[in-house]
Amino acid sequence: MLSRDCYKILNVNPDADDSAIRTAYRKRSKQLHPDVNPDPKAATDFVDLAAAVAVLTDPVQRLKHDDLFGYNKSVRNQDSNAKQQFSDFQKQKAASTVSEWSADYGKAMKMRDQQRLKHIESHRRRMKWVMIIAIATLTISILSSVLIFVSAR
Repeated sequence: MLSRDCYKILNVNPDADDSAIRTAYRKRSKQLHPDVNPDPKAATDFVDLAAAVAVLTDPVQRLKHDDLFGYNKSVRNQDSNAKQQFSDFQKQKAASTVSEWSADYGKAMKMRDQQRLKHIESHRRRMKWVMIIAIATLTISILSSVLIFVSAR
């Protein structure tokens, strides 16, 4: 964890998404990379830049960073963060759709299990015939060897 604010290192807003963070990293790395920037401090700044990107692209590390620097002061509430408030009709429609899909899912899983059991039974029948043919072939082979041996005496 860095002791400096990663958003300030990258010059991005705290609500920036991963692509904006990576874009800012590429832009800043072109300025701070030790191969490009002759300033002796550039190497440490570049290391800080790489660490800042690592922190901000990892969700857990980013939450820890935001807590440390006070970006998570407001209480996170799903309803208050929603862009749109849903009416009772919309909530009821969503609930009925979910229950309908759940019922369909149960039916689909039951059909899948029935098909699987049918396939297993078919496989067992085929394997039974394979074993019968293998035993018959082996028996014929042994009998023919015995007849050859007996006739050779």
